[in-house]
Amino acid sequence: MKVEQQIPCPVCVTMIPFDASQLLLGVNFECPNCHVSIGLAADSKPIVEKAVKKLDDIKNTK
Repeated sequence: MKVEQQIPCPVCVTMIPFDASQLLLGVNFECPNCHVSIGLAADSKPIVEKAVKKLDDIKNTK
C-alpha cells in the first residue's frame, strides 16, 4: 500500500501531493489551487535521499 505524501504550498497552503522518489529524480509538482511549482534544490538532494533511506529502513524492520 502506497501512502500519499503531501506538502503545504508555500503560497496558498493547499496540500500538494508528491512522490518522494519522483522528487529525487528532479520532477516538480504543482499546487492544484494556485499552480505554483515546487521541486527539490540540488543541494538538498543528499539530505532528502538520506531521510528517505532511513524511513524505508524503519518501514522494513516492522
